[in-house]
Amino acid sequence: VAKPVLTPKEIESVQVDIGDDTSVNYHITQLKTTMNNASPEYLQSLASLIHQQDRDWVDQFVKNGGIKLLGEILNKNEASFKTAKQNTIQEYCIACLKAIADSDVYYGFIKNSKTVSSVALLLDIKLRSASHYTIKSKICELLALICTVSEDGFWCALDAMTAYKNTKKEAARFSDLVASLSSQFRSDAKVATAIGQIPLELKQDTQGYALLFINALINSAKDPETRAF
Repeated sequence: VAKPVLTPKEIESVQVDIGDDTSVNYHITQLKTTMNNASPEYLQSLASLIHQQDRDWVDQFVKNGGIKLLGEILNKNEASFKTAKQNTIQEYCIACLKAIADSDVYYGFIKNSKTVSSVALLLDIKLRSASHYTIKSKICELLALICTVSEDGFWCALDAMTAYKNTKKEAARFSDLVASLSSQFRSDAKVATAIGQIPLELKQDTQGYALLFINALINSAKDPETRAF
């Protein structure tokens, strides 16, 4: 069973068990050497480490390719039929990226637009457990933050949603995102039996973050004509 995604406070409290070396070069090398067999436990600890470091450390991590490497790991685990391990790897990759955003190091996302597109491709996650709701919330929150940081961030997020449309064969851009606002509240007897009742508060949080992203896309474009996209 995949472990649930941790909240920022929970991530900060996780004991970092990734060796004594907390240097940027060490962790860039770790990401490179474990690319084809990523460890969920390592990625969880890395997310905790990023939260604990200052902005200069995070800045160096980004400059040395950290965001790009995390995006490549996401790509390697973006299978149609995901294993529990693949789901957990995705969850902690998103947690690492969110930790970077929490340090206000946004330029790395704009320079690594492929990673942002990889994040957006996870928006079609099936909401069958509490952790699925949590990860979708984090994806929407991260994309909204990127979208509002600058004009370049807006275009980066918009291009990511265009890539989603083309890759997922979406009928119209944003249609899946908008549809998920209602589908999150549909009762599914089979799923409910298998995983238990999903707390209403968690569903509402996910809906709120989806709306946050939609509003960010609408309001962040400086050109009024672009707002209609």
